[in-house]
Amino acid sequence: MRRFAAAFAALLLARAACAEEVGALQPIPIATGEWPPYISTTMQDKGILGGLMNRVMARMGTRPAWVFVSWPRVEQMVQNGEAFAGLPYVPTAQRMQKYHFSSPLIGGRTVLFYHAGDKIRPPLQNVRELAGKTLATPRGYWWDEAMRSAGAVILYSPDEAAALRVLESGRVDFMPQDELVGWYLIQQNSPGRATQFATIAMPFGPEQQSLHLIVSRKYPHAQALLSSFNQALEIIRRDGSMEKALADFHEGVMQK
Repeated sequence: MRRFAAAFAALLLARAACAEEVGALQPIPIATGEWPPYISTTMQDKGILGGLMNRVMARMGTRPAWVFVSWPRVEQMVQNGEAFAGLPYVPTAQRMQKYHFSSPLIGGRTVLFYHAGDKIRPPLQNVRELAGKTLATPRGYWWDEAMRSAGAVILYSPDEAAALRVLESGRVDFMPQDELVGWYLIQQNSPGRATQFATIAMPFGPEQQSLHLIVSRKYPHAQALLSSFNQALEIIRRDGSMEKALADFHEGVMQK
């Protein structure tokens, strides 16, 4: 089976190397949700990761067939084999039992946002210091279980923008979020008030988290497609253009 997957992946890349073959394969269904600026229907190329996926899959000789749904539906589609993959996800032990994971697409950094005003919060030294702290977040993030186990009081919101509104209202202490996503949210939803927000580091987990595809175990030829995807991603990564695009975007968002 592995030998077949490797041969099939090599065939995909060989076909993509010929310009006339690009687009010859059927579009591949990719499930995702709104998480700007990484992925969104409202952004050019569907965001940072949308642009990356377009380039990688063009290298494979195909293109993504985007399906924007709720995050629980993303995982359901991938588990059922309705979609080849979903994005973006941080690997966890529980998720690795359900899905294959691609090579890292991009790096992220999760922080705790707070509404500062004139008050600067000291960093938390360990996860136990979250006990009794109140947080606003949508469900489903990788940090959820650890924070609840530490005794944090979580106010679940329907989406990230709602979590930001709860934070700004003063009803919670923190909003955990990817740093780039959080500052983008603030720029879009609280223009002119960015200086009222600040961040501290997460008191647990790695400082940097990589974002990946979750890949179906039931989608036809999933292993071969994943191998081809990872090879194409590595080729795109080597030219450095994706890292430069991310750095430029990050600099623009962080100039708050």
